[in-house]
Amino acid sequence: MLLSRLPFEARIGVTATPMGQGLPRRLYGPLDVLWPGGFGLGYRSFSLRYCGAVQGEYGTKDEGATNEAELRARASFLVHEVTRSESHRDLPPLRVESPWLSVEDLDRADADLDKEYSKKVKAADFTSSTDLIELQRAAAAAKKRSWVVRRVLDGLRGGNQKVVLFANRHDHVERWALEIEAGIVASNKTGDPLGDVRVTWGHGASPASPDARAGLAKDFADWDGSAVFVGTGQAFGSSLNGFEHADLAVLAALPWRADELVQWRGRFDRHGGRPT
Repeated sequence: MLLSRLPFEARIGVTATPMGQGLPRRLYGPLDVLWPGGFGLGYRSFSLRYCGAVQGEYGTKDEGATNEAELRARASFLVHEVTRSESHRDLPPLRVESPWLSVEDLDRADADLDKEYSKKVKAADFTSSTDLIELQRAAAAAKKRSWVVRRVLDGLRGGNQKVVLFANRHDHVERWALEIEAGIVASNKTGDPLGDVRVTWGHGASPASPDARAGLAKDFADWDGSAVFVGTGQAFGSSLNGFEHADLAVLAALPWRADELVQWRGRFDRHGGRPT
């Protein structure tokens, strides 16, 4: 709010980030900077009018959407929406494939995940169905492991290739990175060598610092030669530059929400990158 009151001659807000679950509360800050006081002299009035704010047991809940038509009409005086065809017109091409795997392509169920799932069901120590859904998604991703590793190795063929693999669990990231390294070593011992490939990995706990995670993305971009990066989409799928230099990106586990998928894909079609 203090920033919005400074006497700027021009105010231009630019973003390509999805609003996320359609929550108007994320709009107040940018709108107030662009039009100081135009949406209320503080967030409270905005939240009551447009976010369905109500007093809850632990404070105000503002995760609703009310008077949406009015908010859209008022914002139309200062917001210009650019279509994807316009914003992506001059970017490197991004080709998307969604392969369906048959039962024969899948690995056997992950025993550790099965035990974790059974333990939660029996103990009923989950607060909502989302815990079980997360385990089901993790189990589905784990069954694709061998296929994913083969796809990454295929993506390295041809020399000087870069591959990014997004998973959704820390243990999957570390395990798959080791299996990819083993696959590279095995290929180099045969008549179809992949050469010297740099394999790095990361997730929300390692490294925990956002600056360090940004450094890994930059190292991937700057590496002169073949490289593989394995990470969780939650930690590396937004706000980072560097992965646009990938020739192949494998999203081995879909994110929780559709707007997250937009963000993950947005790492790969950016200025200065390669066709992915």
